[in-house]
Amino acid sequence: MSIFDIFKNNSPVNADGDMPDISYQMNEYSADARRRSDIFVTVAKQQGLEILAGRFGGEYNNDMLAAGEKNGQFLLMLGMKITGSDGGIQLDKLSMGCFLQFSKPWLNMVVYSLRLSGTQLAIADKIESHVKDGSISLAVAFIDMETKKLNIIPLAIQE
Repeated sequence: MSIFDIFKNNSPVNADGDMPDISYQMNEYSADARRRSDIFVTVAKQQGLEILAGRFGGEYNNDMLAAGEKNGQFLLMLGMKITGSDGGIQLDKLSMGCFLQFSKPWLNMVVYSLRLSGTQLAIADKIESHVKDGSISLAVAFIDMETKKLNIIPLAIQE
């Protein structure tokens, strides 16, 4: 199933295969963080998404972004999140400054950061355009720590 299919019926995707043991490490230089990054990159590339340079989470967070377009649908995927002890996933509340991930101000900061890079102007323009006209699709990739399965769920822009 393509990641773009999750938006047809707003249902989560559970990827095939088990995940390796992963802890709650938040340091982007830890072995677990590197493994989570590798998983995210693999999944994103399998879906034909472009990995955006940088990290887009709060302090010591390793969250990455991938973007792509297929059949006129533009997708921005955040990950790799992991479930907490309550089984939920958390969007960082103090990411890219003092902004909640996937909020309009956070998306604006992502666009600003990509433009500052000097090499990602085209993708920054696409994200900005799709946010403005409401045609952006957002997804979060996460590992369920209980089942060790990869999941991808659609999200709306957070308020």
